[in-house]
Amino acid sequence: DQGQKFLKLTLTIFENADIDEETMKTTHKRQTRSDGIGGGKNFKNSGGMKTIIIAISQVPETDDNCRTFIEKVQLNAFDICVAGDLKILNLLTGLGTHGSKFNCTFCTAPSKTWTIDGSELRTLARNQELFELWKEKSGRKEDHKKFFSYTHQPILKSHKPILLLCPPPTLHLKLGITNLLMNELFKRNEGLEKTVEQQLGVQRKDY
Repeated sequence: DQGQKFLKLTLTIFENADIDEETMKTTHKRQTRSDGIGGGKNFKNSGGMKTIIIAISQVPETDDNCRTFIEKVQLNAFDICVAGDLKILNLLTGLGTHGSKFNCTFCTAPSKTWTIDGSELRTLARNQELFELWKEKSGRKEDHKKFFSYTHQPILKSHKPILLLCPPPTLHLKLGITNLLMNELFKRNEGLEKTVEQQLGVQRKDY
């Protein structure tokens, strides 16, 4: 879509067994037609051939447009894992732009100091609570930073920490800053690394 005011929502359906099988493999072999090349029928559930477009419109990524997409397809009625770039993840979870003081999608660490002492993992329930507190106490745009940069009601609904609901986009996974952030999160949240591995099928590997 070349980034030109084009919004689309796609769906990939997984069984837990699919995630275990497709993400935990450590061996590589040459693919054949039977594996899904050309006219093969055994396409991976994680591949583009199994991706379903369920909503598409030539509109910009805004709170209202994304909210309409999610509500019309009743996405919150399902146990989902959301993939998207960091801009759309902030929008879906109620946060401001990445120029905000507290711009991290996953925790409340401030953007300038790069310290996570006293910060916490974000959840949609906490996002909603702080957004309502901002409306009650202030309602002024310049005060968003006093409430961890929540700017609107979360569009998604889930009891999961946002880190598990919306894993970091794969585009960013091999950047050094991602390793630094994950190291610090795992260090301060006992059992989080194991939870990420079990629920998302994400394992640390040396490259």
